[in-house]
Amino acid sequence: MKVTAHPPLFVAPRADHSSAQAAQEWRHASLWLAVDLEDWQESRSGHLHAVWKPDGSEWQFVDLARHPLQPWRDTEPDPDDDAEEELRAMLAQWDLRFFRLQGTGLVSDLGEGRGEFRRRASAFLRPEIQSRIDALEAQPLPANPDRRSIELKRRSEEKSRMAAELTAAVSAMEEKVVRNPADWVRRAEVGRLWLAPGVQLEQPRNRDLML
Repeated sequence: MKVTAHPPLFVAPRADHSSAQAAQEWRHASLWLAVDLEDWQESRSGHLHAVWKPDGSEWQFVDLARHPLQPWRDTEPDPDDDAEEELRAMLAQWDLRFFRLQGTGLVSDLGEGRGEFRRRASAFLRPEIQSRIDALEAQPLPANPDRRSIELKRRSEEKSRMAAELTAAVSAMEEKVVRNPADWVRRAEVGRLWLAPGVQLEQPRNRDLML
């Protein structure tokens, strides 16, 4: 894992620089990962942010997607000699989890949660199921009332079977656990992050899937 220093950055609500004087100094790390899933013949890459609070004792992953990072005045990057060892220790406690929908080639993205991937897999399969339902509904019904009733019941059962088939296919998705994400960090940048009052940093949406 190669760690370099980045210039100090500033985060404020709606890019409001008027609160800069009251900003708190945090430590910040940007991590670029590229993971090879050799068994699946796939690779996934992504970008994660971690911070160290002013009164904190460890690095924590946060979601900075909603907070544009801005340069903090005209200051130079500060070396952080402890960052690499600390980041490696943090990443050693985490696993990355990936999911694959069998028989389709659909694989989750870096940090994509189980629930989120299930929804995407369902959306991926649903058009095929719907086309089969449409083809079933397009078939003419018998004119005879008794035979019509039997046919409608058969179609209802067939549609229920298709829905169950969709649920079973999504539930049977494969899972791969990648240990020690530090081995897959291609680049890391560490520096100071000035946080304006009122900015709330949240954990990444799918943090639970990386534990």
